[in-house]
Amino acid sequence: MLANIGAIVVTFNRLEKLKKALKSYEEQTLLPKYILVVDNASTDGTREYLECWKNMNSKYEKIVVYLKENKGGAGGFYEGQKTATKKDADWIMLADDDLYFEKDYFLGISNFIKTINPNEYSIICGKILEHGKIGVGHRSIKNKWIYPFHKDITEKDFNNKENILCDFVSFCGIAINKQKLLEAGFVNKDYFIRYDDYEQVCRLRVIGKIICLTNLRANHDTEEVKNISTWKVYYDYRNRINLIKKHFKFRFPIISFYLIIKSLMFIFIKGRNLENVSMRLNAIKDGIFNNMGLHPIYRPGWKLKQ
Repeated sequence: MLANIGAIVVTFNRLEKLKKALKSYEEQTLLPKYILVVDNASTDGTREYLECWKNMNSKYEKIVVYLKENKGGAGGFYEGQKTATKKDADWIMLADDDLYFEKDYFLGISNFIKTINPNEYSIICGKILEHGKIGVGHRSIKNKWIYPFHKDITEKDFNNKENILCDFVSFCGIAINKQKLLEAGFVNKDYFIRYDDYEQVCRLRVIGKIICLTNLRANHDTEEVKNISTWKVYYDYRNRINLIKKHFKFRFPIISFYLIIKSLMFIFIKGRNLENVSMRLNAIKDGIFNNMGLHPIYRPGWKLKQ
């Protein structure tokens, strides 16, 4: 028996993690109706592996979309959502290639769907573990104060409640109601990476509830990022500003001012590294004026000069 849930997995040059991720789908107590893998132009043998994988016999449908260039997580999920909404499943699971589901994840979500009016819900998900602990930031609620605009759900809440209504969730293991997705619109592919999930969730949460079932777990195989001055910081700043401008207008001037001051502080904290400050200020400017997409300078692999 298959769940009324399809799955999108976006991957880029992490073949070994992708293999583990796909295995976690195949070991589900209740299998997804289909698995759609979007390959962001990987160069590590992923394409060759997926060609073999999709031809292996299975009880669920296998679909692979090969992109001609790396469009980032946002572009990958955009292409995945565009394809998945044409498929025959009422819910669509989203995850990167480094998320491994525990075996009853799909069953738990499917059982919950049977108890609700689906028209009331946009997203259903479980909790995320990282290195054996609750993954901070993946499930959060709206903050009443000025900054940040969300606050993480505590481990105590996860342990004491059967389910938790959320305001924000990352794309780690969330099942989206297909009809709500069509109503809210696909992920903004021009974000490239960072905050593309939260921006789409901001649209989804105004048309349906978001709920986390705390007894369901998925493991996020993430690594701690020590160098915070890479190209990814540009998209973090730019997309955060753009998201707040769109969805939190009353906080926009205050948070813009905060990020500008924070950027200028790097002149003193980081040894007067003007290149670092310039990157952050450019990101803020681009977010304010909607200069989105892949930046010509701050591309994957870019680093500050030593």
